[in-house]
Amino acid sequence: MSEIFSLKKRLKSIKSIQQTSKALQIITAAKIKTMQTLLKAFNEYKGELEEILAMVSPVSFANFYELPKDPKNISIVIIVCSNRGFCGGFNNDVFRTAEKLINRLKNEGKEVKLYLVGKKGIQHYKNKGYPIIGLDLKLADKPDAKSTLRLVSFFITQLQRGQIADVHLVYNEFISILVQKATATKLLPFEQEKNTKSSPLENLILEPDAQKVTQEAFLHFLSVFFLSKSVGSTVGELGARLLVTKNAADSSRDIISQLNLRINKIRQSTITGELSELLSSFQILKEAEA
Repeated sequence: MSEIFSLKKRLKSIKSIQQTSKALQIITAAKIKTMQTLLKAFNEYKGELEEILAMVSPVSFANFYELPKDPKNISIVIIVCSNRGFCGGFNNDVFRTAEKLINRLKNEGKEVKLYLVGKKGIQHYKNKGYPIIGLDLKLADKPDAKSTLRLVSFFITQLQRGQIADVHLVYNEFISILVQKATATKLLPFEQEKNTKSSPLENLILEPDAQKVTQEAFLHFLSVFFLSKSVGSTVGELGARLLVTKNAADSSRDIISQLNLRINKIRQSTITGELSELLSSFQILKEAEA
């Protein structure tokens, strides 16, 4: 009977896990829908800004900002991961991609400093010995335009002053709910080929002037570019968590079925043994009376 009590206690724990997993599934699915809507909006806005900028010149940092000839040989690596676990290998893929990038930059003679987005990144790198210049927990859950604009503006100022040489971004590229790809890209100085489909800007009048307007538009483009990658990472994290919670709920159901079967077998075996003992007792009494 002690084994049955032990199995029932385990069964209760597994049922609790199953209920929690199902609840997380519902919450995660709702969040995914909201974040996908945001991702679509930011990507469309980024595309519009890109077309406007391409009317003037290729979407290139050098076309809008002047850089010093001899900057400090420092590379900033922004690593975007999650605040929470329970999302499979989502963060580990980012860490592996970041390590490859950091090693490549070091081989190029660069000094690497990290800017970490997400609690899991902070936990992973706090004892790795890398210089950490900034931490951000908000962008991992609720990316917003003001935060990315402020961050991009800061790094642009650092570039212009020659304090850093470049800025790289490591994140999970959102492909689908079930697929995320850890990606490293150069955020600053940003370079992109000219969009040949854009019409010339000859017949447009810009106020206050073309240089100031396009520079401001380029700053917003970079901010939205970073923001769209952060939102995509958040959607990817939710997708990974949805898959993990589904697998946990399915596994819990299988374990519950196995435990119920085992409990029933033990109970049946116990009942059979007790009946056998009872019949033996009746047989002994019958023989004694005879």
